[in-house]
Formats: sequence, structure tokens, C-alpha cells
Amino acid sequence: MRTDQFDWISLAGLGILAGCLFLSQLAEPYLWQDEAQTAGIARTILTDGIPLGTGGRNFFSQEGGVEYADGHGWKWHTWLSFYAVAASFAALGATTFAARLPFALFGIATVLLGYWAARGLWQNRAAALASGGLLALSVPFLILSRQSRWYAMAAFFSLLGLHLYRRVGDDECRYSLALLAVASLLFHTHYLYVATLLLTLLVHSLW
Repeated sequence: MRTDQFDWISLAGLGILAGCLFLSQLAEPYLWQDEAQTAGIARTILTDGIPLGTGGRNFFSQEGGVEYADGHGWKWHTWLSFYAVAASFAALGATTFAARLPFALFGIATVLLGYWAARGLWQNRAAALASGGLLALSVPFLILSRQSRWYAMAAFFSLLGLHLYRRVGDDECRYSLALLAVASLLFHTHYLYVATLLLTLLVHSLW
């Protein structure tokens, strides 16, 4: 696929559109229940190094404590999203904006990747622009990406995995290794979604 000026202009336009939608008033309203849990667990990383179910004073369980093990280590979710929020807190302070920012950025990246993946798949600029544009304007995707939760990360790594799988034939070793790395990141985002991705790829390869 040859990249030309139209592609770069389209990506820039989609980036500006998605940036305005995904980042606008990101600090409002307050974190709701699941988001607050993510932020609370992330703060324990800054003090204890790993995600814990309690900060010493408050507990973050919504299921009667079954989400954490002995010693309060968090076991209900894989940990990558918590570390993303912890890094944001370390850089920007523990605020509502900082709690949501990593996931909004993943949402924007998913919009741009949607354009790029469609451009490579169909070799058609209009189809690529429609793919990225419709995703940027998708209200459900916008709402999920603006939450301090793993949703946008799972969307990005799932789409990237599909895109890399399509490219394996171009350079089997390089793209296979890249797909393995992305699958690992998706596992550490949410283990159920990596199972869905790998099962999809398996069924397609057998077919």
C-alpha cells in the first residue's frame, strides 16, 4: 500500500476530530463506580508497586472481597490498565482527567488504526475514511473510550491484532512476533478478549 498526501491529511483530520470529541471536558463528571475502582487500585501501585484491593483505609471490592487474594493482591482483572492509570497519576497527579486520559488516547489511536487497517484491507481511501470517521462518531465507542476502564485498550489491541494477522503473509517472522506481542498486551488488558482474538484467527486460518 502506497501512502500519499491524502492519507496523511485524512489521518490528521481524523486525529483532530477524535481529539476534540474524546478529550473535551474529560474531567467531568466525577468518576463513577467502576472507574473509581480502577483509579483507587491504580493509586496503590504508586505506594505498593502492585495493584491491591485496598489502600489501607478503603477497600475497592464490589463483590464482597472475592476480587483480591490473601495480602489483598488484585486478581479479578489483569493489570495493564491499572499501570496505565498509575503512570498517568505519576505524571499528572491523581485527578479525574488523569484517570481517564490513557483510555481516551487509546480511543483516538483506535480511530486512526481503523483508518489504517481499512486502507490496507480494501486499498480504498473512501472506505478507510468512512471506517475511521464512523468509529470516531460512534457514540457507544466514544462513551466507553472516555471511561477510566480497560475498554479502549481492548479495542485497540484487538484491532491491531487483526491488522497484523492480515500482514503475516508479507513478512511471516516479523508480523508473527508483533502479533504475539500484541496478544500478550491484550491478555494483560483483559484475558477474555485475547481468547476471542486468538479463536477468531484460528477459525479464519482453518477456513
